[in-house]
Amino acid sequence: FFFTSPYTMPKIKNYHYTKLNTDITLDNYTLQIGRWEWAQENNIMEVELNLEKENYTIFSTFKYSVNVRPTTQNCKVKQIYIDDNFLILQIINLPNDFTELALTITAIQENGDNSNNTSECKVYTNCDKVVKVDKIKTLNKNDYIKNRLKRLIKEYNQEIQKTNELINKNNAEIDKLNGE
Repeated sequence: FFFTSPYTMPKIKNYHYTKLNTDITLDNYTLQIGRWEWAQENNIMEVELNLEKENYTIFSTFKYSVNVRPTTQNCKVKQIYIDDNFLILQIINLPNDFTELALTITAIQENGDNSNNTSECKVYTNCDKVVKVDKIKTLNKNDYIKNRLKRLIKEYNQEIQKTNELINKNNAEIDKLNGE
């Protein structure tokens, strides 16, 4: 019952999907999904999450769990890399027939009095939106950082291009109005 509960993964005909680069609040953090990649051949999905601290509260640990539809196969979430700006997760044993995936991220702050504060959020992807790749290979720290920076530069350049096109369109409209 718990796995299929609408509280775990809301049931709707359209698949759920958390948009890339959209702010997600997790207590004192703002998260953004940088990428979802799935290598069906080796049943691994890799997730890159951008981290931004809202203040100096530092959570000592993050914990992860995953629910997959339509199967009850037990997938494992493995934290591959983490620093102050981003983290890399791999979801292992992802079934080939998955349609939706809900990743739960729990931040745990250990207090000095042997108590914990926790905060939780869920992010979603599906078989239509995830980027399919041939193979996912675990990289070293420098390669993850280089790949992230290359992806960010590409995204920034695309934004610059869109902004320049909008500027040109608006300038053309201004010229047209000035000519009337």
